[in-house]
Order: sequence, then C-alpha cells, then structure tokens
Amino acid sequence: MENCLIAVSAATDDFFFSEKYIPTPVHVPAAFIHNGSYFPKLDHFRPQDTRTVTFHYRLNLDHYRFGGPIYIFVNGADETTTEWIEIEQAVADIATLVTTLYDHLGKDEPVPVILWGTGYGATLATFARKKFPHLITGVFASSGTFRAEVFDTSYHDSLSGNLLRLGSLDCHSRVRNAFDVLLYLFENNQGEYIRDRLRLCGIVDPDDTQEVGLLFELFIDLISNYIRQQQLFGITSFCRDMQYYPADNLNNLIRWAVYVHGYEFEDCLNTNYTQLIGRLADTNWETSVYPRLRMYAYLRCTQIAAFRITSDYDMTAFPSLLDAEYHFRFCEDIFGERFGSW
Repeated sequence: MENCLIAVSAATDDFFFSEKYIPTPVHVPAAFIHNGSYFPKLDHFRPQDTRTVTFHYRLNLDHYRFGGPIYIFVNGADETTTEWIEIEQAVADIATLVTTLYDHLGKDEPVPVILWGTGYGATLATFARKKFPHLITGVFASSGTFRAEVFDTSYHDSLSGNLLRLGSLDCHSRVRNAFDVLLYLFENNQGEYIRDRLRLCGIVDPDDTQEVGLLFELFIDLISNYIRQQQLFGITSFCRDMQYYPADNLNNLIRWAVYVHGYEFEDCLNTNYTQLIGRLADTNWETSVYPRLRMYAYLRCTQIAAFRITSDYDMTAFPSLLDAEYHFRFCEDIFGERFGSW
C-alpha cells in the first residue's frame, strides 16, 4: 500500500486523499560528521572593533572528495542581538565560514563552493555569491526574498492561482467559502463555537484583529506548507478532500487540517497572539522560546519587509485581514512603537 492515494483515519471510517504532512525532513545517518566552530567578527565593518562571536557548523564528510565541491547549507538568522542583525553582517559571516572550511579541509587553492538555502537562507546565499564571487562558485536558492518591496501579494496570489489552475474553480470556491464562513462567525461573535470547532486552545477575541488575523494566517500556512511539500499531488488531494461534505466547506477544511497536520492539533491549536508576541519580544537568547524567529522578525521589520498581504479579494481565495496594518502592528508589538510604520 506504499503508493496508495487514499488514507483511512484511525479514529473514524473517513477516507482521506491527502497524506499526513511531515514537518521535518528525515535525516540520513552519516559515518563521518565533524562538529566545528568559527569565529566571525561581531562587526565586520568597524576595523577597530576586534570582538568576535562563536558560531557552529556541522560537516558531513561521507561524500567529500579532494578538490571539492563543498556544499554549504545556509540557515536563517543566528546573531546574538538585534544590534548586529543586518544582511550585510550575515553575508560577511558566510564568507568567514567559507574560509574556515578551506582551512579545515587543508586546501591551499580555492575549490568550488555551492551555497544552498530556503527562505531567508536563500536570500543570504544569493547575496553572498554576489558579494564574494571569488569565494563562492554558485547558489541554489528556494523561496528567497530578492525584490525590494514593502508588501508582497505573490504568496497568497500564487497559492490561490494554483488552487484554481491546477485544482479547479470548485476547489478555489470551496476554500474561499470556508474562510468566508469563518469570518462570518467572527463577525457574529461566535468565539466559543469557533474554539470548539477548530480545536483552539482558547477563545479568539472577535474584536482583536491581530488575533483573528493570526488564526487566518496559520490556516493559510497549513495549506501552503502541505502543497509545497506534496506539489501537484498535494493540490489534487487537498481539493478532493475539500469535497467531502458537499455543503460544509469550513468543516472540510477543519477535517483536512486536523488529519494532515495532526501534530499541530495534538492538544489544541494555539492562536494566542499576546503569548506569541511575548515570546518574540523576549531578548534573552538563553531563555527565549523563539530566538531565531525573533531575529527573522527583526530583519523583516527593518530590512527585508516583503510583508505578505492579500490582493483584491475578488481574485483571491483568502480574506483581506492580512493587510498592511496587521504587519505594522506585529512589528510594533514586538519591537516598539518606532517599528510600527514605514
């Protein structure tokens, strides 16, 4: 049954065309792993500042051969304080890592170096190649941010377009109807009903546009993450599961989300905006729950932007709650009032 396209829920007799989402990749064990450290300057652009910071890397030597190439996966933000969170500093850190690996592998002459990354890591990898072409031979970048835009509608528009073109008009309409029904419930103060039906950890305040927006953003990301992992199969299977109840599209979406992303709903789905902001605002690197997310949020609020907003609602499957004000408030709530406008 390895290639079966229909899954059966263990809890019910329901059929699912979708497969369960795998939140983390499976790591293949390696025989030769080296855990190393490198020490880039804290401030690469102030020569009189000699302070350094300690970063770590993991080197898999199973398939390395003399002469390279060296493949380097670029992760997201790992700096220790927002004072030094700048793309330029991070790109210089990558150059330090490349030269460190040269020394570690005992190479007197440069060997081909290929960077690869996703999201912010893809952005850094690409900029590093442009800045240091003598060190970096090439880059593989997936879903990086490269356009200097404050707002980005492509995330929601692309997802909506894929549901329409690769799924069907019926699928696109069902998704939109599901979100319309959810929005209608909020507008009619059905907080308790929404909590119970969506398996939320608490009641979402219908008057709190940030908390309502966070819930919508979470559900949109559930769809996007699954389709990004499963590609065309993900679209077709999702669309077929959205037809389970002919006249209850919100329940179709909930049923699909709970099955496919079951790990998110093990106890309940946490949509507490105040709690999330509190964790992202924690400046203690040792105790922070989301240190990397805080670093990335700072970059997005100060340099990258590209805030994901919905375009004309006549063209998209998703509501217009995720607008400019939603993102400005998000930045302001984490970092203070001066970060709340552009």
